[in-house]
Amino acid sequence: MSLSDLAALADRARALAVRNDADTRPGATSSQGWYRVTGQSEDRARVYVYDTIGWDTAASDLVRALDDITAGVIDLRINSPGGLVWDGLDIYSALKGHPARVEAAVTGVAASAASLVAMAADHIAVEQPARMMIHRASGLAIGNARDLRDTADVLESLDASIAQIYQSRAGGPVDAWAQAMDHTTWYTAAEAVAAGLADAVIGNKTKTDPGQGPQDRNSQLIRARARAHLIRKG
Repeated sequence: MSLSDLAALADRARALAVRNDADTRPGATSSQGWYRVTGQSEDRARVYVYDTIGWDTAASDLVRALDDITAGVIDLRINSPGGLVWDGLDIYSALKGHPARVEAAVTGVAASAASLVAMAADHIAVEQPARMMIHRASGLAIGNARDLRDTADVLESLDASIAQIYQSRAGGPVDAWAQAMDHTTWYTAAEAVAAGLADAVIGNKTKTDPGQGPQDRNSQLIRARARAHLIRKG
């Protein structure tokens, strides 16, 4: 099954759900099922990514809403089990390319594709009881043996790209992140910080200053220990 075939399957899945109308005028609230955007034309905009990404609404709708944001800071709130990997990657790219500073807060869970969305942020904080999860991409394949092999090739290529995203954010060997994805790894808030997938635990008195980022000395030590842990785990 080719890349276009997998994308077509995702489009057909979305067609099964009902779309909601949205007001995407600058400054208005834009809401489409699993996401909501407020304050597009204000100094600080808020983007909620809740529920299953891409299920009832295409990621392109959120990307267009992001284009309307003129604020200097995007306050990204995430509580999502994930969703369509292509849509997660699309949102990741849109946020990475946005001129605003993106500050993410994981308030419940950022799993699967939702964890990719979080990786686009300049600063990531996780609520004390919240969780992050990473794993390999999944897909559906219908056809002959060659179709199934082609689908497996596409998924393996996706996995390599996703592991690179985690590595770019947290450091460490790409292979170690691929192994963590292979085991479907769940992280507590503190573990996400230790692994380099987040910068702070919300409510933790020892959280990292958002202005310091990955260059902070303590963050470097934490990441070094996390990389060693990943290598041992592999």
